[in-house]
Amino acid sequence: MTGAGEQRPPRLFLSYSHRNENWRDLFLEHLTPLSERGSMDVWYDARIEHGEDWFDRIAVEIKRSRFIVVLLTADFLDSDFIRREELPYIEYLWSAATQGGQPLTIYAWVCEPCRWQEVSLFSEQGSRIQCAPRSGSLAECPDDERSRLLSHWVAGLAQAGAGPTGSARTQMLVDDAHNAYKRGKASLEALDYRSACASFEEAERLFPEFADAHYFHAIALLGGRRAKKVTGQTLTRVERHLMAAINARGSFLDLFMLGLFKWDYYQENKLKMPPPTTEQLLEAAVSGDRRSTFSQDLLDETFRHTPWIDTAVTRWLTAEG
Repeated sequence: MTGAGEQRPPRLFLSYSHRNENWRDLFLEHLTPLSERGSMDVWYDARIEHGEDWFDRIAVEIKRSRFIVVLLTADFLDSDFIRREELPYIEYLWSAATQGGQPLTIYAWVCEPCRWQEVSLFSEQGSRIQCAPRSGSLAECPDDERSRLLSHWVAGLAQAGAGPTGSARTQMLVDDAHNAYKRGKASLEALDYRSACASFEEAERLFPEFADAHYFHAIALLGGRRAKKVTGQTLTRVERHLMAAINARGSFLDLFMLGLFKWDYYQENKLKMPPPTTEQLLEAAVSGDRRSTFSQDLLDETFRHTPWIDTAVTRWLTAEG
């Protein structure tokens, strides 16, 4: 129970179709770290008690909410209750908020292709609420890209809802991310690659810019194998995580390992390599002051978990070192 002098966490209302519980559960999975810490009160209609008036309770919870998350699908837009009752009430409260009423932020996610532009609250002409992703839908995104989009959104949501204590709560997320990262490293040492991937994914969800988590997630995905022996889908996931590490810090080894793995997969399997090519990645690795970021310890640790590959690329590294 919240004490008299204790501030209640902001309420987040999740609006969705009952036919889309898969999307509801995905969003709840990403929102769980916020609700578990008490930094966000996530409400959805499963919390309605038997015998309560459905619309009255939903109307009360919408009005109490600081944030509303709308999961847009064809099923959502086909619901009479949503179109005639829920969305108009949300739009009414949003309009009042823009006129100086109680603060309200609406996040609209296009989960599946649908005609969301026909809803006045989201129409490109009238208003007002920017839907995400900016193009396409979450259903059309690869799993890793979908997770990255939601993780970045949750990180921003945590800061938006934290108010004056935002930095402290953000630090809690970072601390928990580091704990998950340590579990991932321990699992990696034990050759438990599945558990390692799960822990690194948790660290990334809590702290999307965690470069080391992305780096070792890529290593864990290889499962102790050479890149040439994994599937193209796995190699694509490895590339996404190393690109995330590159975007977060851009160290020598982030670029080099991506170049090495792409070389091993595409050259050894006699496939055409899509950009960025190994040559482009190696050029970037030695540009500017990136040479100074080279870590022999990290290289040694990397090759404890991946077979040493005797290729022109690794021989280049030895010569450079």
